[in-house]
This record gives sequence, structure tokens and C-alpha cells, in this order.
Amino acid sequence: MSWPIKDETTDSVDWSWWQQNADGSFIDVDAFMAQNPNIKTVILRACWTNGVLDKSYPVYYEAFRKHDVTIIAYLWPNPLRTDMLARWTECLLAASDMPDGLMLDFELTFYQTDDILTANAEQSFKDAETFDLPVMGYTRGEWWDTHIKKTVELGKYFIVAHYPYFLLDGIWQQCRNHSELHNKLPIDNSFTPYLGRLKKEQVLGWQFSAKGRLKPYLKDMDLDSLIKSIWNKVFGGQSEEPTPTPKYEVKIFTPKEVKIEVIYEQ
Repeated sequence: MSWPIKDETTDSVDWSWWQQNADGSFIDVDAFMAQNPNIKTVILRACWTNGVLDKSYPVYYEAFRKHDVTIIAYLWPNPLRTDMLARWTECLLAASDMPDGLMLDFELTFYQTDDILTANAEQSFKDAETFDLPVMGYTRGEWWDTHIKKTVELGKYFIVAHYPYFLLDGIWQQCRNHSELHNKLPIDNSFTPYLGRLKKEQVLGWQFSAKGRLKPYLKDMDLDSLIKSIWNKVFGGQSEEPTPTPKYEVKIFTPKEVKIEVIYEQ
């Protein structure tokens, strides 16, 4: 599929891997948003692969909640545990409120068979949907094709990872910011991103880089481009201004002492 141009997409950043500065301190979210006002969605890791809380999650949740961004909490499915729903619940409740959506990461096998991974993917979606929030998967098209043996993906949305290289500053490399991608769009080929069994109607977004360098955050960062029309469908988005109801002046002449009740129906 070709990827749409800037006006048809919205910029997102995934903090789910590196969530601290090099010295272990927390990143200044206010400074980050001031320098990157184009970011409209952030993905924050809520738990580790074993379901234990990532202690940075409530810190960043509260910091980003002060800004006009959509917050997606990143959760790990784990086929080795039967208590992940309880652990996810504990992690999400560590913040002051629930996020706007949930993302399940499907990229590790945990050295399990494809049948086990398939059953776990199916159950993980069911468990995540009990939170009554938008739920999406994160995967690579080839990983999903290889390991998930049932059409678990039907009716689900995904952010798909695929890292194309472009000639930037004379070097073939991944995009370091969203503008570099915007300048290359639309990309008219069949592998950006590679979807495999997934349908383009299911693609909420594309993680196009694992080498982002957005100031003042200077470590490698995952960058996402989301399709605005599907984002609006999933999260409500920026709805159009409602058409105002026309107002008419109605004059009613009645004899004195007669009461009239007028009921308007639309």
C-alpha cells in the first residue's frame, strides 16, 4: 500500500522502549511538547513483558495528560502467564485515570509454539477489550503471518512496524523525524508497510522509524505515522462543527385565556 501525505496523517511517538534520559532521569515532557507540537498521540509502556508495572508509566501519564494528546498504553501479552489481565489492571490503575486506548505488542515468541502464540493473541485481545477502551495490536506483517495461525486479526486495528531506508544527508538511513517522512510521501510501493495478512482498512498507523531523534530527547525513539481518518474513527477525533439548527420566528395569535403548548420534534 502507498502511504498518504502529511495532511492525511497525524504524528505519533512511541516511548515504550526508551523512557528515560541517558542518566536515568525522566524526560521533560513540557519541553518535549513545546519543541514537538506536531505530536498528537503518544504510546507509553505500562508494563514489562512479565506484567510488572513500568514505574515511568504513571509519571509520564500525568505529564502528558496536561497536553492535548491522545495517550495509548502499551501492554505485553505473555503466553507464559495466566494472570496478565490482573497485572494489566494493576498497571493501568497506577495512573490517575485510564488511557485513551490500549496497544498489545505481538513481536516476541517467548520460545512458544505458533499454536500457543495464536491462542494467547486471541485471549489477549479478549482480555484487553474488557477495559472498554479502543484496543489495537502492534506487530510486523511477516511476524503475524508466521506465528498467528488463525484469523485473530479480523475486526482489529494495528500499528504495523516497517522501517524503510531513505537517502538522507547523503546516507541511507531511517527517518529521524516526521518531517523527513512527510517529504517522501506518498511512497508508491507495495511494502510500506508490509501488511501480510492484514488488510489496509485495519491499519491505524505505521511505525516507520526506530531511530527518531526528537529534541530534547536525544536517544533513539520510535516514530509513528497514523492515518487521520481511521484515528478519528477509533478515538473520536476532531469532529466537524455541527450544522446549526435554523431558527424561525413563529407568531401565534390566540384568544385571551387560551393556553397553547407547542412541541418541537426533530
